[in-house]
Amino acid sequence: GMSAETIKKNWMTIGTDNKTYEIKSKGGRTKSGAKGIGRFALDRLGRLCVLKTTTENSNGVIWKVDWDSFEQNGKNINEIYATLETPDTDNNMDALSILGPEIVEEIKAGLKKRKNPLDLEKTLSTGTIIKISSVRDHWNDLAIKNLKDRLESLVPPSEDTSFQLFLFCSNTAKYNGLLQPEICEDYDYKLEVNLDKKLNLSGRVIRNEFRLEDIPSEFFQSDDTKDLKDKIKLLDFPLSELMPGISDMESSKTGPFSFTLYFMKRTVPNKTDTEKYYQKKIDTNSRSLWLDSYGGIKLFRDNFRVRPYGERGSSSWDWLELGNRVALNPAQVSRHRHWKVSPNNITGVINISRIENPYLEDKSSREGVQENDSFL
Repeated sequence: GMSAETIKKNWMTIGTDNKTYEIKSKGGRTKSGAKGIGRFALDRLGRLCVLKTTTENSNGVIWKVDWDSFEQNGKNINEIYATLETPDTDNNMDALSILGPEIVEEIKAGLKKRKNPLDLEKTLSTGTIIKISSVRDHWNDLAIKNLKDRLESLVPPSEDTSFQLFLFCSNTAKYNGLLQPEICEDYDYKLEVNLDKKLNLSGRVIRNEFRLEDIPSEFFQSDDTKDLKDKIKLLDFPLSELMPGISDMESSKTGPFSFTLYFMKRTVPNKTDTEKYYQKKIDTNSRSLWLDSYGGIKLFRDNFRVRPYGERGSSSWDWLELGNRVALNPAQVSRHRHWKVSPNNITGVINISRIENPYLEDKSSREGVQENDSFL
């Protein structure tokens, strides 16, 4: 939650830099956003805003604003005021009464799924509630579904449950509940990689394309094939083996990061080749539908999605320009070391951090990362 002083000095002041110097919250979470302008998204959603926030051992603070008051003719911004109230009574449990018993029970069930389960009443004793009214748009079923899809894309697709989102709608219950990303299980190859500060690469490749148990053992006798008998191949080598000439200066500006990539074929060879090469059977229609909905490589900073990277329909869907590499060298998969992966066949996540990757700064618009040398 926020104190009255925090509301006055940070929330109500445009372009504050407190998150630049106070990167970590009291709970150890890395704070997201540092431009000091994110609150103005509330104006886009609705005309009236009531914010209730409570810190430990306090009755809380209530902040109210009519965003249309900022559009009054002949007035400067320093002549427009919001309302700040300090209730006489304990405001801590307002959240439970606002949510209602059914929603509370569903949230409780979701919190129990966390690696470190939380007690809802204790969790809601501090924090912030924002109520937006006189909304700007009509929220029909399609708009709510789009909201659900967008919110799901903000959740990191991993077993980490430290960041959870719930959606509840009074118009329809079919989208209600804990929002969870679609985890890819039907893949041919999965690549999990960590890159440390010295650009040493570690991780593993999980092979899921072939029926390894059916392949005759003599196939794995040669030097070229002996490493193919295991489903999991461990990785541990310096990045310079893949990118000769990368310098220490480049490593210091890049910083450590991790990523997970999935490769999925959309088509299969004929039945004869499938049996000949011991390939697993796949549902091509199901895969294509999944990739069309969830494909692309997403970027997350401290478990928060950085848009629009990997967002289908945007100019940054193929932000790594994998499609250009395929167009420049359209070799067949049979061409050893020359075949390039199409962006239409992969999905994945790259994870960075404000602390470990300080040179990867947000654009002022909050849409993407500044395309400096570290990014390129």
